[in-house]
Amino acid sequence: MKLAIIASLLTGAIWGLLGSVLYNETFNVEIESLKGITSGAMTGGLITLIFLPIYRFTSKKNLIWVTPVSLYLSIFLFTFILLGVFYPASGMNEVIRIVGLSWWGLTLFFTLWPLFALSCLNHLAIWNIIQKADQVRMRQ
Repeated sequence: MKLAIIASLLTGAIWGLLGSVLYNETFNVEIESLKGITSGAMTGGLITLIFLPIYRFTSKKNLIWVTPVSLYLSIFLFTFILLGVFYPASGMNEVIRIVGLSWWGLTLFFTLWPLFALSCLNHLAIWNIIQKADQVRMRQ
């Protein structure tokens, strides 16, 4: 379990860096990389905690359905943490605007669809870590 949290914090940090780059280029929101990485790590940890029951009680095949839900939820959490914690002067209207445009862009622009595959691979890696940890714990 600890390894899964550490892995999700690390992969979340990578997602946060990617999100910072996309937000800087798309929304002209000046985001410092460290704040984006920190927000991403926090988002990765939260997503793992939220989806922990699903990781434990689902098959590898069912992770395909987790991916879109988690990706849209991650966009909201990342934006909320980033703007709410690090840039509070932005306000909730800015969070709603960026989340709405991000969801719209992710859904309609095929150039962003590879993010679904990356998210699925991310979930698969965390799922494998949790499954192995549970098997070790069951043997003890």
